[in-house]
Amino acid sequence: MANGIPETFNFRSLWFGRMVSIFGDRFTELALPWIVLQSTHSPWKAGLVVACE
Repeated sequence: MANGIPETFNFRSLWFGRMVSIFGDRFTELALPWIVLQSTHSPWKAGLVVACE
């Protein structure tokens, strides 16, 4: 029998999946404005992307 919820396979799978999802969200928050800035050379447009996120 498991010693607690954090040691169950389902909980660990859920936790790992959530961490991957959070990492992807944060990466997108940084990468998308950077791509806009690099392609348009407009800080205003990059800022607009950040505001719309």
